[in-house]
Amino acid sequence: MRGEVRAGGARALPELLPPVSPVLTHGDLWRENILSGPAGGPALIDPAVSYSWAEADLSMLWCSPRPPVSERFFEVYAATAPLPGGWQERMRLFHLRELLSSIAHDDNAAECAQEVREIIAPF
Repeated sequence: MRGEVRAGGARALPELLPPVSPVLTHGDLWRENILSGPAGGPALIDPAVSYSWAEADLSMLWCSPRPPVSERFFEVYAATAPLPGGWQERMRLFHLRELLSSIAHDDNAAECAQEVREIIAPF
């Protein structure tokens, strides 16, 4: 894939990120914002609500250290709101948004910068 992507550079982005309709998202979906409610069910806190691509929101949970039962979360999500094929492969590319935000806030900037370099290397 590296050679194929490199040949198209940024022009390949429309092929890598298929057009989808925006949806209402949590906007800050990572493990520290998922709690267990009184009955044991999940509760989301600290929303930064946005109207964007679901995959951008999901990438925050997918690419960060995940809660122990996250696979079940993704299974239920996909059953409830199906995502375009290949979504798992796009998670790191969508995660660039969060990595750049972390760098801007100087949160683990060196580590995030290294991950950005790895993600964009094929381009």
